[in-house]
This record gives sequence, C-alpha cells and structure tokens, in this order.
Amino acid sequence: MRILILTHGKEKSPTTAIMRWDRLPAYFEKKHEVKRVLKGNWASFYYHYLKFNPDVVISVGIIGFLPALLKKLGLIRKPIVHDWTDQYTEVMGKKYGIDRIAFLEYFIIKNTPNISTPSKALVRKCELFGKTAEYIPHGIDTEAFRAEPIELEGKLKAVYVGSLNQYKQTQKIIDAAAGLPCEMYLVGKSDKELTSLPKNVHHIGAVPSRDVPRYLKAADILIHTPNDDSTLKIYEYIAAKKPIVALNGRIAYLLRHKEEAYLTDDLREGLKELVTNNSLRGALQKNVSRIKTYSWNEIGDKYLEYINRVVEKK
Repeated sequence: MRILILTHGKEKSPTTAIMRWDRLPAYFEKKHEVKRVLKGNWASFYYHYLKFNPDVVISVGIIGFLPALLKKLGLIRKPIVHDWTDQYTEVMGKKYGIDRIAFLEYFIIKNTPNISTPSKALVRKCELFGKTAEYIPHGIDTEAFRAEPIELEGKLKAVYVGSLNQYKQTQKIIDAAAGLPCEMYLVGKSDKELTSLPKNVHHIGAVPSRDVPRYLKAADILIHTPNDDSTLKIYEYIAAKKPIVALNGRIAYLLRHKEEAYLTDDLREGLKELVTNNSLRGALQKNVSRIKTYSWNEIGDKYLEYINRVVEKK
C-alpha cells in the first residue's frame, strides 16, 4: 500500500520522536511505501499526490482543509482520512482567529469521508456532524516505562507533567497544593518564570520524554488539568497505574469519577481528598490499572488495519 501523509511536521525524522505522527509513519514504512509532505512542502502537496499516486491520503492538523477541498472539487479520487487530534478552534483560534479556524475545522470534518481520532470527546463531536469516527488512542513508549522510578523527596508526592501555561491552568495546580501535606512536583517547561512558589511546590523543569515515566512512577498522585481526553500525557498517566485527580470536563469521556480517577471542579478539594483518603487512592489505583494501554507498534497496527478497511471500501 502507498500512503501519502500531509502533516504539520517540520522534519521527516525528528531527533526525538514524541508526537503521534512522528512515530506512526516510521512504523508504516516497515511494511508499506510512505511519502510525507511536511509543512515546508504544503504548497506542492498536489504535485506530490499526482507523482506518488497513493492508495490513501492521511491528513493531520488544520492543513487537512487542503485535501478535503481537493476531494470536494474532484481533484483527489483516492480515499482520504483525517486524523482529528485536537480541538482546533480552542487550540489555534486565539492566534489565527476563532471564526477562521472554526470554519476550517467544520469544512475538514464535513468534507473528509473518513475520520480517525484519539479522543472519545471528538468521536462524540463527529456524531453531531452526522459522521462516525474511528477511535484509535495514543500509544505509549513501553521501553521507557521499564525504567525505575526517579527518587523524589516527600512521604506523599503529587506530580504534574506537561506544559506550564495558562491553557494548562498552572496556577490552579500551585494553589491547590499550597499548604497540603504533600510535595507537589511540576515537570515541564513554563512559559514564564515561576517565582514565590509555596514551600511544598517544586518546579523540575523540562525533562527528556524518555524520562517522563520515571517521574510518573515515582508519584503517589498524578494531576491532570487540560480540558482534554486525548493528550499523550493522559495515556502515560494511565500506564503509570497511579491515582489521578483531574479537573472535570472532557476527561469524563475517558475516566469515571471515583472509579478510574477523581474528577472535580475544585482541584484543591480533589487533591486534598486524595491526600487524606488512603482507601480511595488505593481503589482508584486498582481501577485505573485495569485500563489497557498500547505500545506505539500496536497503535500502528490498529491504524493500518483501519486504513486497509478504508481502501477496500472505496
């Protein structure tokens, strides 16, 4: 099978393959012919389409508008798939204009015949468009999860991993932990200097992606704040098999309150409940451990099986 992939990527082989579409093309290449059209070559996408003559086109990101438009105009006759990985209007609207991004997002989903997504919330959103999406979650780096936990100080340790900015609600994490009988570790790059932190809040900074599982495994409690159910980190949180406290929202499509996680509108109240309730922590840990996670190779096989079905039904 010949697979043409249109992405926002800037490098064919990034030195650190972290994101979904850094990893999957490399796996596809072991079994199929793959052509990647990166951001610097978007203008020549149609040329690459004609020259490569793919069996299927996969688009990722807001650039999915281009193949959707060409398909609508009859200039692409091969099957196309859009992997809908983000809430585009929320993530990009402030920078590029909400009305513009909302239109592009709507056009992509309405005019791309086949939609895949790692988000159960976006599966539901697709239904509102009158379409069915294929749910294919993110994978995890199983080799990195074999590493031993890193040593962190404190009898009870809470850990947040991810970007530290307004969108991820960093200040809510800091305020939630202040003064509680736990040590809070913030692992990730901050968009501004974090000063005057409470004594029990520690900013580790950015760490290599291969070391993230070591911090997750060292935690007694994991903190999730984005209004999202499909970040790479949430699947890593699940793989770490630790109790999770999360701000309520789309995460409820993936985890249930007081079953696999503690979901709350008040992060401090939720964190305090887990810090002081040993039996609840144990129950959450037991339940979240039952959720199956997949290696990136397994996700690659799931995606290939899906696009095989897409190609066969054309």
